[in-house]
Amino acid sequence: MIPEKTDRFEVEVDLVAEMAVLNPFDFFLEPESERAPFFYAAALDHELEPFRLECELTPRFKEYYDKVIGPFEEKKGDGGRGR
Repeated sequence: MIPEKTDRFEVEVDLVAEMAVLNPFDFFLEPESERAPFFYAAALDHELEPFRLECELTPRFKEYYDKVIGPFEEKKGDGGRGR
């Protein structure tokens, strides 16, 4: 690339970048997901599986969960979802 030996190599790069303000919450919902509860197509089960895993609650988180979420589930009649 360089025909002769050199002890100095200099590169200057000019960069032009378009800067735009993007709102991460500015998106469209599919009509079927505008109201809860909504359900995903069975074809997506393999992609959603990691997000559907439930694990045991730690004592500290269970205390928080019961305090914050529990009253809403009791109103719906879910009985705390067995937690």
